[in-house]
Amino acid sequence: MIGVEITPEDLLNEISGGKEPVFYSHDKLVSACELAMEVITPKFAVAYFPIAFERGKIRVKGTTLDFEGESLARHLKGCTEVALFCASLGRSIDSEIDKARLTDLEFCYLLDTAALLLTEKLCDRIEGIIKEFADQNNKQTTTRYSLGYGDAPLSLQAEFLNAVSATKTMGVLVSESGMMLPLKTVTAIIGLHEKTV
Repeated sequence: MIGVEITPEDLLNEISGGKEPVFYSHDKLVSACELAMEVITPKFAVAYFPIAFERGKIRVKGTTLDFEGESLARHLKGCTEVALFCASLGRSIDSEIDKARLTDLEFCYLLDTAALLLTEKLCDRIEGIIKEFADQNNKQTTTRYSLGYGDAPLSLQAEFLNAVSATKTMGVLVSESGMMLPLKTVTAIIGLHEKTV
């Protein structure tokens, strides 16, 4: 497991640019941060694969994944390898957000936003791990690119999760529409290429 944290200031900045909104309740804001950090169980899985550009597709060797689309191809231009990762906060935060939705919509919004920030922090930590791996192998990385963005379809989520063994090791499931459970779960691709002088 990997640790991630946010502060009430982080949450306030996210919801209102750091200014106190009309509905602002400092106690609720602090409680949302504390509860979110208490119940999350951050987990991640990363796997590295060589890639090949073939007939307008990006083939991820060693998996069943074939990506099509110009946007992702531009993103991975010059790359010979990709890091695929899945990051999740676990199921407990979903349950707490659902409970808050029935009793206090303001707190529900704050808790959900806190969870989104923690998800982003978790992805940043994983990206740092991948960059460190790349540096040790004399490579550089692209920024991360998630399924559902640009022309990378959500229909590939199940194959993606299988490639990184996220269902087996993290319990992440995916619906027919591509929605992942737990809800605060992200998949992303980072390209690796030779260092430029």
